[in-house]
Amino acid sequence: MGTALLLHPVPLLPDLNLHWCVFYSKKQDDFLFLNKMNSFPPTYHSPNKEYKIDFILEGEVRFGPAYFTIKLNGELVQNRIFGYAFRWHSDSTFLALQEWKTSDYRSGPYTILTIIDLQNKKLARIAEADKGFIQPIRFENNSLTFEKAFIGKGTKLKDEIDLNSVGNWEAL
Repeated sequence: MGTALLLHPVPLLPDLNLHWCVFYSKKQDDFLFLNKMNSFPPTYHSPNKEYKIDFILEGEVRFGPAYFTIKLNGELVQNRIFGYAFRWHSDSTFLALQEWKTSDYRSGPYTILTIIDLQNKKLARIAEADKGFIQPIRFENNSLTFEKAFIGKGTKLKDEIDLNSVGNWEAL
């Protein structure tokens, strides 16, 4: 591979608000998407700029993606690890994240769609993907669309949840 230039994390798919660290290889004239963020802890702000989230690299699954702890407005979200897939609600009331149940590559992937009610400082786990990756796709009014990708099976499932039906909120 030729000389690589580190670029700022950019949206992998702008519509999904998924960000990845990108390297550009001049020799091969192509982009290489990496999921490790060891060189800097990126900070992302909500649409209204009232909230921010920092991803802190915790480790990497063997032959797999990196996982992180997060700080929300400077406060560490305790006892949880996250992937790098997230989505802000357009009015900055909710943040949807890919939480990991385990970082053990033999047991996983096992991911959980977690939403944070930013105004009330509470969170809820709303869907799970055993042996798969779950990621938020978009918020529309009071609903959240998400996708479960089961890489080993080669399948993807889309689903939607009405945020008003979420009842398992717990303090952040």
